[in-house]
Amino acid sequence: MLTLVMVTVQLVFGGLTPGPVDADVAQPDTERRLLRRVDRASYLLGPGDVLQVVVEGGCTEAMRASGVSPLSVCTVSCDGMISVPGIGRVEADDRTIDQVETALRSLALEYYPRIGLGLSLTRPRAVRATVRGLVDSPGSYQLTAVNTVSELLKAAGGPSVYASRRGTMLLESGDTLSVDLTVDPSTMEYVSDPFLRNNSVVVFDICPSPVFVVRSSRLVLPDRRVVPAVETWDIDPPEDLGRFLERTGGLAGNVDLSRSVLLRESTGRALWNPSAGLLREELLPGDTLMLVLLSDSVAVSGAVRNPGKQPYTPGFTVREYVSLSGGSDEMADLDDTRLLHEGRVLMEGEEALSFVPSPGDVVEVPYTWIAKHGDYITAMSMTVGIISILYNITGK
Repeated sequence: MLTLVMVTVQLVFGGLTPGPVDADVAQPDTERRLLRRVDRASYLLGPGDVLQVVVEGGCTEAMRASGVSPLSVCTVSCDGMISVPGIGRVEADDRTIDQVETALRSLALEYYPRIGLGLSLTRPRAVRATVRGLVDSPGSYQLTAVNTVSELLKAAGGPSVYASRRGTMLLESGDTLSVDLTVDPSTMEYVSDPFLRNNSVVVFDICPSPVFVVRSSRLVLPDRRVVPAVETWDIDPPEDLGRFLERTGGLAGNVDLSRSVLLRESTGRALWNPSAGLLREELLPGDTLMLVLLSDSVAVSGAVRNPGKQPYTPGFTVREYVSLSGGSDEMADLDDTRLLHEGRVLMEGEEALSFVPSPGDVVEVPYTWIAKHGDYITAMSMTVGIISILYNITGK
């Protein structure tokens, strides 16, 4: 159904509750899902990281006798060192995978002139990070060192309604990293989404220059990503609608742009015009994009056994949607069935039953006159019965 809902949002700092929210986030596919994007030249190792050392080309008997194994699994120790049997130990803490691999190769070449070594991360270390400010569930969360700030925000339930997508990450050392979870149009990645550090604190404050994106309800996308009914995005004026959509990753969901509007000071302008295309309008702080969503279902109401929404199936007629709803009730008046499109009667009567509706249409199956006026008929029958009894008693 095409729906346009005006949502009034009050500024509620419900996320700023006293006391930490402690949650261990279960992520069974963390390694498989995240290791593909770990940058060997930027990921900084630390105590608890598990790495795999491979001797390229295998080991000679002499190497085996010295304790070298074709495949070794090593863990960065609490003092930041990594030890490889038969080769030695090197500093790993706060160094990249590539840097540690180079150091191990140099060390190994001192003993085995033709040796080749490969180093890879097999299991990232666990970290505990805290998120504060305008988030749904502020507190401390246990994730891994290959998780990023955006994933910490997701674990905390997402940003609050008025939260900025830009924040800061305070490191244990006292240094600060910037966080910017808007999209870089050239890469379609977040502008700044750093890896989590142990005992780091991420803070999201109120959005200073907001544009609000309002839908009729929250969306659950095929990738299980949840889009809330109301989103707040930072803008960098001057910025038009096209640039804003690029930087926010586009409009999720099945949106009818021609019926969606830019709302400013109680006046609205359509986001899309068939002749002019996308609205060429500079956005201002406080603007609201009211989005009309096109449903992928057909609603069946009235005298059917199971009224409600039925999944849209191309080519299905009104009669078939009535059948999917359990069929008509015994008191239904199918000859007066109505099909409504965008709130207006598109067709009614017998011909409506063979018509093919569109997504979002509503089918109304009315009750017969007798069913609708049953109480009135019962009352009239009782009245007539009483009059008849009184007439027989009085003989008048």
